Amino acid sequence: MSLRPVSLFVLVALLLSTVATVAPTAHTTAAPATRTTLPAPVQAVMPIETEPAPEVQSSVTKAITPTASIALRPIGTYTGQGAEIAAFDKGSKRLFVVNAAGSVEILDASNPSNLTFIRAITTTTELPPYGGSPNSVAVKNGLVAIAVENGAVRTDRGAVLFYDTNGTLLNAVQVGVQPDMVTFNRDGSKVLVANEGEPKADYTIDPEGSVTIIDIPTTPITTSTVLNAVEVRFTDFNKGGPRHAEAVAANIRTPNPGTSSVAQDLEPEYITVSPDNTKAYVSLQENNALAIINIATATVAELKGLGYKDHNPSGNELDASDRDSTINIRNWPVRGMYQPDAIASFSVGSETYIVTANEGDSRDYAGFTEEVRVRDIVLDSTAFPDSSIRDAANLGRLRITNTPAFLG
Repeated sequence: MSLRPVSLFVLVALLLSTVATVAPTAHTTAAPATRTTLPAPVQAVMPIETEPAPEVQSSVTKAITPTASIALRPIGTYTGQGAEIAAFDKGSKRLFVVNAAGSVEILDASNPSNLTFIRAITTTTELPPYGGSPNSVAVKNGLVAIAVENGAVRTDRGAVLFYDTNGTLLNAVQVGVQPDMVTFNRDGSKVLVANEGEPKADYTIDPEGSVTIIDIPTTPITTSTVLNAVEVRFTDFNKGGPRHAEAVAANIRTPNPGTSSVAQDLEPEYITVSPDNTKAYVSLQENNALAIINIATATVAELKGLGYKDHNPSGNELDASDRDSTINIRNWPVRGMYQPDAIASFSVGSETYIVTANEGDSRDYAGFTEEVRVRDIVLDSTAFPDSSIRDAANLGRLRITNTPAFLG
């Protein structure tokens, strides 16, 4: 089975823009559970892999020809507190929405034209210190999973909190640092968590990024259920590790001040599960890469650098300035990194496709930054004889990296 990445982001933006913002009526919150300590997930043992990972054919550009038009129209709007992520449970016909106020709002969506507020889950009051701000929500078969950061120290481990669709806390599992995204696999038997592990602003602490896999039992989860969790780490790719050469060959970027290992530098952002439920594809946004996880063995099957998009050839034009007061989509002598945030996957025949929202993201901290504008650098006058290229109306405003940061 082969794999092809496809870049589609406009549709995603349109779909996510249908939940509006502003303050609802008074909220009620679910009662906190009595369980206050969480066992740390174990690191998976690295077994011998019996089959190779599917090849990501990033060198192939697949043309997509639309066969029908799609018209989107709003049928219902809810005025909330800043909707960011929404998950729908078809059994209860309820929406679970992560908002900007640090809670998850539960909405009755049985009548889509009249979305109604039911209650809010305030994760910051649940299971201190694991109950920090919610970053992500997912729901499957009536079970709601919410990824929350550590409420006391952001660079310590976070948790996934499990609720029923009424907002009652059922259980919790400790995961990695800064769980940024949570999702169920296709049949709901596992929950996967992207633990981003961003550094402290001064870079004195840089936690490891990782992926946590949680087994979901077939019986109902209660406060006494012991949930098994395994953490997939990237330590084997560190310098001196048995798989470091793979990271070098894959052109993985690790932009940092030189104090972080590969495992610390990799920052899982988003997860999509393959249609056959065997693989998890994980976007490593700042690293401009994907990690492919074998779900059954909880191991990293492959790291895959995504390379660059050359904006010089015909068909790859872009508008490079926000200060020229016009639309100016044209070719420029620059290469762009994909750096996907959200990703999804689907299969057609024997091929699996990954759809990526290529947001782009740089490292810009007090202790380290890779950002610089074209206007602020000295260009080779032979390669760039026209100095006006550095003007704000041309490439002057464009942010580029001063740290290629490839391994090897």
